[in-house]
Amino acid sequence: MGACGKMTPAEQAQMDAVGACTNKAEAVFPVLSQMPDTGSGDTDVHVGAAGTFDFTASMSGKGRPLPDRFSCHGNLNQRTIEFVELNGVKKRPQPQEVWKF
Repeated sequence: MGACGKMTPAEQAQMDAVGACTNKAEAVFPVLSQMPDTGSGDTDVHVGAAGTFDFTASMSGKGRPLPDRFSCHGNLNQRTIEFVELNGVKKRPQPQEVWKF
């Protein structure tokens, strides 16, 4: 975090991207929003020099027969999401559509 506990613009952009990815994943994979959050998980965000980002979250725990793994790829500079993926199934915007955040 930046000085005085304030987020830097880059940190804020990452937080925005993670929130947008989570919302988009729940929209295109409705099963995510219907699952109880009964376990634990790991999250990871990697940002490339050109502003590209990869966000990955894995969820496991009681009530989940198998761990769920969801990822998201996009660009912080353009504030777009290229795709979201759940357990190997990718969803992308329709042609001529852009997922912005």
